[in-house]
Amino acid sequence: MASVTNTAFVNEQRKFPRYNIQIPASIRLKNGVQYQGKTNNISNNGAFIEYCGAANITKETHCVLALFVEGKIRSEEIKIKCVLKPDRKGGIGLEFKTMSADDFINFIDLLSSKTPDPDKYFTELKNNPGVELVDKI
Repeated sequence: MASVTNTAFVNEQRKFPRYNIQIPASIRLKNGVQYQGKTNNISNNGAFIEYCGAANITKETHCVLALFVEGKIRSEEIKIKCVLKPDRKGGIGLEFKTMSADDFINFIDLLSSKTPDPDKYFTELKNNPGVELVDKI
């Protein structure tokens, strides 16, 4: 898969395009501390989260990201195990690692509904899902 240059992140090479999607999110660290925020942008293998109060995180750490998606019938919570990348201006970066198969289906549905070219998105996804699928998070 070719890298994607995203002008929002000058000179960064990415495996997947980022979509400007704002979704309420919660980040839970291993020690139980939680931070609330919202996505600024998201891709198959990462996200940038605008946050309140997480400025004291100074090193990469593992966490669980929960995305709160309002649907027509019910709300969905999509959980993703991630590595938190600190020291980003105005927020934190997250590199996705693992996701349950059920959450992955909801995640694909979310991103495919936000992309201008769903067929291209599904082709990219088929070649590289961006995360490892596990039974349960």
